[in-house]
Amino acid sequence: MNRQLMKVCLIALLISLSASFTPYPNAASSLKNESTKRAALHDAMRKLWEDHITWTRVFIISAAGDLPDKATATDRLLQSQVDIGNAIAGYLSGELVFRHRVAVTASSTAAEKPEAQRHVRAA
Repeated sequence: MNRQLMKVCLIALLISLSASFTPYPNAASSLKNESTKRAALHDAMRKLWEDHITWTRVFIISAAGDLPDKATATDRLLQSQVDIGNAIAGYLSGELVFRHRVAVTASSTAAEKPEAQRHVRAA
């Protein structure tokens, strides 16, 4: 009897262990969907930051040289900031995104007007 009880317990243990290692039917597809979403987010953010870097460079050159396209470069640089803010708004609090936008606006104003630079440093 003792031996038979031991066999039943061993079989029950093996069944429970094998059942716990059986993956859910949709586990592989949900992992694939998750990695696809992450890759898409990564690619989209990379594009936004590349645009931001490009327009920051254009703005610096235009502001330093007082070129006629300075207003256009400023507007486009600020728009790239808005685009990044919109992309990350779902991940960050609205207050943090707002404060970042204010800081960028203040920085671009300081680059155009030297008297505004001391206010940006204090912020």
